Formats: sequence, C-alpha cells, structure tokens
Amino acid sequence: MNAIDTQTKLKEIQQQYGDLVAPVKPGEEKPETILVTGANGQVAQYLVPMLKQMYGDQVKLTDWVPKGAPGREARVAALKEQGIEMLDITDETMVSNGINDNNAKVVINLAALLSGAAEKFPELGREINEKAPIKMAEISKELGVRRFFMPSSMAVIGQDTQLDEAGIYAPTKPKGFYGIAKAAVEASFRSINQTADKFLATCLRYGGVLTCHVPPSDGTTEELDRLIVAVAEYYVKGGKEGTKLGYSNDGVFESKIPAMASFPMIDGDSVGLETIRFLHTPANKISDLASNYNLSEYNASMMDIMKVLTPLMGDKAKTFSIDDYYHLDTKKTSFTKEWAKKLDVSRSENDWGFKKHFTMEASVTKQFNRLVEKFRAEQKSTNVSANEPAGGGGAITRADRLLPPAPAAQLS
Repeated sequence: MNAIDTQTKLKEIQQQYGDLVAPVKPGEEKPETILVTGANGQVAQYLVPMLKQMYGDQVKLTDWVPKGAPGREARVAALKEQGIEMLDITDETMVSNGINDNNAKVVINLAALLSGAAEKFPELGREINEKAPIKMAEISKELGVRRFFMPSSMAVIGQDTQLDEAGIYAPTKPKGFYGIAKAAVEASFRSINQTADKFLATCLRYGGVLTCHVPPSDGTTEELDRLIVAVAEYYVKGGKEGTKLGYSNDGVFESKIPAMASFPMIDGDSVGLETIRFLHTPANKISDLASNYNLSEYNASMMDIMKVLTPLMGDKAKTFSIDDYYHLDTKKTSFTKEWAKKLDVSRSENDWGFKKHFTMEASVTKQFNRLVEKFRAEQKSTNVSANEPAGGGGAITRADRLLPPAPAAQLS
C-alpha cells in the first residue's frame, strides 16, 4: 500500500463517532474550534491538513518564533501567510487568551523540543516538553475545553524495562531528559483526569515518525528521514547539496544513532489519521491509562532503509556512496539504547481501533517518491527563475519553511 484514501477514512471516522466540535450555526459569532499549537512542525504537516479537511476554518493554527531569533519578522510573516498565528505555550496569558478568543473546545499541543535538542538543552526541554503542557492542560480544564491532546514518545520506556516489546503497562523509567519530560506529562494527565468530569487529557506514545519533512529537524529518529532526503536529493540532482541536511564542516553528517539500531516507526500519514481516530473516540472507550497508548507500524534501522532505497535509485545506486553523506558507526551507542525495541500496540487496537497502514518498504518508498517529486519541482522552478528578469522573488512554501535553529524552536 503506497497511499491512504484519507478522505474516505476521515468520513468514516466522523460518521462513526460524530464531530469533535459543534458545526457552525448560521450567524454564530464564536463557534467552537480546535486550537492547534506547534502547527508548523513535523506531526502537524500530516495532522493539520486532515483536521482542516474535516473542520475547515474551525481549526485554528498557532506556532511560535522566539523573540530575538534571527529573521523573526520574516518568519512570523511567512507563518501568518499560512494562517498560523503566534502563541507561546510557555506564556500562560497567551494560552488562556488563545483558548478564550477562539472558543476552543479541543486543544492539540504539537509544540515540543525534539529529543536530540532536548538532550543538549535539558532545562529548555523541560520547560517546553513538560512544564508548559501540564499547565496548558490545567488551564484548558478550567476554561471548559473538553479534550486536550499532545504526543508522547517511545522514549518514556526506560532502562529498567528489559522488554523486547513494551506494552501499555511497561515501567516508565527513562534515562534521557526528553523521555523524563514525556513521562512526567503522562503521569500528570492521569492525575488531572481523576478530578475531571467533562474533560480528558490524553497522549499517544508515537514511535519514530517517518516523514518527508524538509529540512529534517533535531529528533533522534529523524536521522532516518535525513537519509531518505539525502538519497532523494542525490537521485534528482546528482550531487551532494548539504544545505538541507546540516552537514558538518567536512561535508559529511555525523549520525548520532548507531547504523544498525532498529526503532519502532510509524508513517506520517498514519500518525495523522490514527491520531484523528483517537481524538474522535468517546472517552468511555478509553482506558484510565489514557496517556499510555502506543503507536507503531514497523521497525527500521538506517541500514534497513538503505536496503529499500538502493533499488529505487536504479543505475544511480552505482554511483551513490552512503559514506559520502554519513559517518555510520555500527558499534556506536547512544541514549537511545535504553528505548524499547518494539512497541506493543494491541491495547490501541482493542480499545479504540488503531489500524496499521504501511509496511516499512511501502512507507520508505512513498516518502522517497514524494521527495523526488519535490526536488524535481524545485529544479524546474530554479530553471524558470534563472530565465526571469533580475529582481523577481519566490514565495516561501510550506515544504521549505524556515525552521528556527535548535534549541529555540518549538517543533514537534
């Protein structure tokens, strides 16, 4: 399977469970809305278009570019062109105003500092990944929001678990700062829910999300995305273009994960669709461990992905050398050695109907083909621009959005 018929599946979910927010009534000044933070990040590129397809203008998008960040004015303007307003999740007043002004009844927090950056900057990571989301959930509960959601991560599974397949009841004793923050949020949400009547705060433990996000961000499993980007770029352009990949000075990227390390993964399209399925599931069908559900479709390592990509390159595989792009060390270790080797998704399947849509081969192939299409369009645009009079400018597209450098960004 290389594509999901999302339109049909979204309609099925809506017909089965009803609407997340009430339909707009004629003349209604402040209809109910869905407020999304971190709307310019990794997960949002899949989830937001699906929400928009279902609820249109009732989906309100926000993100944040830190004050003093390089090029802030231009970046804020580019986000606003995409309908994304500014909201700092660490500012309680902005959060309250965002909920009240939009009459939000569902809040989806996709703002985060990804794992790679969170390990480098633990205090900032704790602020964005732990303290702010917990306070957001508490504010949401006080202001009449019915549902609060944010992603958790397989990183919550800790060093003492000793399980090859971590389920919903696996101990959470993470070693890394990113996992510690996510585990704290899960525990806080369970506490908040115990004293709530018409409010539910939930998480989903995502495996690594395989995307065609360009440029890749600073998440640990985005090393796998980075590899697909490198191969697709080489396939189309025939050379190494390091600007999108963040190479080191010698032109070769130093991978921070072992080449043979296999991670539980899920395709970006599946993350969007299955998160929407979970959000629409009635509260009485969700376990009291509402923050512990796992999402994963397959396992993959960088070498597994390279085996899928090699035949897709055809003759160009003969001239492509992974050593030109990566320092891959098969003996290397990292904090990810403590992560679960596989995620048990049976509770997700049984409680709220989680479905797998992609094998590793289908997922990698789809992302590769999307990137090839993107890079070919870029080439065509560049060729056209070269023949235009001087002074012409191009719009900033969503696919080429200007991501702030870590750690200042709120990404997800």
